[in-house]
Amino acid sequence: MLAVVGKAGGRTVKGASPSSRAEWERYFANDLPAEFVVKPTLGAHGKGFRLYRRDAADFSAPVLYDHLTNLLSGITSSSSAAYAVTQTSYN
Repeated sequence: MLAVVGKAGGRTVKGASPSSRAEWERYFANDLPAEFVVKPTLGAHGKGFRLYRRDAADFSAPVLYDHLTNLLSGITSSSSAAYAVTQTSYN
């Protein structure tokens, strides 16, 4: 697991607890691997699962932050109390 982002805050694999948008965006931009997934911590059947590639034309740290905050606020139908940011493989 690379990070957990929740309504009450979050934590990165490095032990940091980003508390502002700027801190989360900096983490997303600098510390995530080339490919990763975001999924609800209590999800089932793939609901809320999303694959990201940092080299994709539509990827940016602000877009990822907005996506997660929208999920957490319940704007999207797959809201959960927290979301995990994980690697796509563990080789």
